[in-house]
Amino acid sequence: MSALGLLKSKNMEREREKGNSEATKEVYT
Repeated sequence: MSALGLLKSKNMEREREKGNSEATKEVYT
């Protein structure tokens, strides 16, 4: 797994924990 992929999944996990859909949207935009 690449470092970038690892970083991305870590960010997604964080947003999921927060349950902040707006923040998740920013990640995907």
